[in-house]
Amino acid sequence: MMIERAAERIALAIKQANAEETASVAVMKFALILLINLVVAVAGTLAVGAATGKFWDTLLSLVWFAALRTIGGGYHFHSNYLCIVATIAIVAVPPHVRLPESVVLALTVTSICLAWWLAPSHLRGYNRISESVYPWLRLIVIAWISMNLWLQSSAFSLLSFIHVLSNFEWKGGKET
Repeated sequence: MMIERAAERIALAIKQANAEETASVAVMKFALILLINLVVAVAGTLAVGAATGKFWDTLLSLVWFAALRTIGGGYHFHSNYLCIVATIAIVAVPPHVRLPESVVLALTVTSICLAWWLAPSHLRGYNRISESVYPWLRLIVIAWISMNLWLQSSAFSLLSFIHVLSNFEWKGGKET
């Protein structure tokens, strides 16, 4: 609730500063909640990476996962805090994991297959992307994950696998 209260206070201050040229408080509050969640998740993830000496690897992991989530969709937790904590854990841990090449390959190929089946998922009503381009989004997700066949990154294979798992319909989540 702290994020929601902060967003509402900021939205009210913006509205008071310029009541005629701003969106409604509800619209600004919603946008600010999204922005605050994003900033906290990114800052938290990068802070973990910096604290563990893996800042650049964590930044690359963040870009990898963010691209997959943006293009391929997926579920989120109902709670902003759970979403932030999950994002930090999901993105900050893989740069510290080293997997055998065979496991990297297996996770990458499995992710490609699951992406073919599931991606993109849960995008309807949450963006302005026409459903007519969804087949192209699937191909982009598959191409993105397939880059790891060449890169052979343990982190990217884990992140790709976690992403495709988020494309399943899990009880307790909400669509994005």
